[in-house]
Formats: sequence, C-alpha cells, structure tokens
Amino acid sequence: MYMKLLIHKALEILAAKALSTKKFQQRNGEVVVLMYHGIVETAPVLPDWCLLQKDEFEKQIKFLTEHFNVIPLRDAVEGLKNDTIKGPTAVITFDDGYQNNYDVAFPILKAYQAPATIYIASKFIDTKSTIWTGVLQDAFSKTNLNYVTWRNKILDISSKVHKKKSMELIKSELKQEPFSVIDKETQALVDQLSEGNGFCLDANSPYRMLSSSMINEMSTSDLIEFGEVGKTDCVNEPSKRMNSFKKWRALIERKAEFFWAVGPNNYSALYLMKYKAGDIAEFLQVPLDTIKRT
Repeated sequence: MYMKLLIHKALEILAAKALSTKKFQQRNGEVVVLMYHGIVETAPVLPDWCLLQKDEFEKQIKFLTEHFNVIPLRDAVEGLKNDTIKGPTAVITFDDGYQNNYDVAFPILKAYQAPATIYIASKFIDTKSTIWTGVLQDAFSKTNLNYVTWRNKILDISSKVHKKKSMELIKSELKQEPFSVIDKETQALVDQLSEGNGFCLDANSPYRMLSSSMINEMSTSDLIEFGEVGKTDCVNEPSKRMNSFKKWRALIERKAEFFWAVGPNNYSALYLMKYKAGDIAEFLQVPLDTIKRT
C-alpha cells in the first residue's frame, strides 16, 4: 500500500509539472478522453474500481465544463481528422451501459450540458442479467462461504479483503479466455458461491443494465450517443443508425494502456491525443485531481 501511494504521488508530481507548462496550456489539436463505467450514490459492499461515487463525478464534470470545451465523440473524431480542434477539449465516455449511467450520471450531465458517449453491452438491454464481471462482484458480495474452489485452487474468501483478492485473481485469468469459457466458469462460480440457489441482482444493484426506454430517452436529449461494447460503431438515434468510428477506436485500443477507468483515489483515465498522418499519438495519463490543482 505504501508503495502504491508513492507511485501515485510521483505521477501527480510529474503530471503537475507537465500540465503547468505553457506548452501544454497552449496546445491545440488535442483531445482529453475520459472513460467512466458506473456512477453510484454509495460505495458497493466490495470495492470496485469501475464505480465512482456521485459527488466526485459531479466535481469532475463541473471542472471539465469550466476548463474544457466538452464535445461529443463524433465531433472530436471529425475535429481530429480535420485539424479543427482548438483550445482545451475533452470527451466523456462510459463503458458497459449500467443503469446508473441513466439514474445517477445522466441528470448531472444534463445539469452541466456535458455530452457523452455510452458503449453498451447490448445483449443485456431489458434483462435482469449483467456482464460477467458484475455477476462475480455481486456473487462474491453476497456469499456466506469462507472458501471457494476454482481451477484446482482453494481460495480464501473469509473477509472482504480476501474476497476482493480472490475475485481479482479470477477476473484477471478469465479475461484471457474466450467468452464461452468465461460464461461457463462464471456460472459455475455463482452456483458454488450461492450453494446452488443462485443470486439475483437487487433492484438498486450498481450492476443493473440500461433498459431500452432509458436508452431512447437519453438518445433524444441531444447529449448522449451510444455505441456497442466490443464493436466500433456509434448509435446516435433511437432508430440505431450506425456511424463508424472503427479506425479511431481500433487505434486507441491498440495503442493505449488504460490506467484506471475510474478507480482508487479518484483517478480517471485521461489521454491527451493528437491525430497525425492517420494515427493517434502523444498520450499523457494523469490523475484528474492533479489537473484540478493547476
């Protein structure tokens, strides 16, 4: 833990130096892209780096709208291609499509008139299911077991600390597998953790997914556009008219190493990008708190 604090402090110092330079402040043609997942009223039972609390999210959006030109993703893509980005510019994105994007984040985005793009896992729209990482978070939070057996390993889950450690180990290994394996092993873990009874997402679970009515309402607000997780198109109308961002997304996913989407110590994924000769370059990862202090 002490080492992590030292690393975070070092990043803050380096980022503060970079952001305070005239070169940075005078940059044009670049876009800061923030990637969020879930925004919640209260912290979950088990810590989850994908979830940011409402108050902190609002502080970040307030800061962004006061110090950046926050624009839709589609405008950023065109601006980067045509070299028309001027002044501090930011784009807000969400991954997965949790219901809290509508319940908690959307009212804040409307209040500050901040546009955003939400990439949704479309198979879960209008269902009571969620993505496998959410399934595991929910199951590990609810289980009364002290140990779980997985891949010939006996993992300690007797406390919150041990649950988180074991769950993160499982997640990290499953992320290397095809979805068929992920789905099968996730279901087996849920069966074991629930002692055969299964778990249902609570009505207020942070892992519940968006409904079609929520998506349609946000689509008609002129603030929110949608794409599909795992694909590179962007849905901008209720009719799901697709607009391709394939090249742009592929370049980012290939070249960027995501730091924290939104995680410990309120770090957010921030990337400074410039479109050059058909490529995206010049990344700068910094904690948002550091930007606030400049």
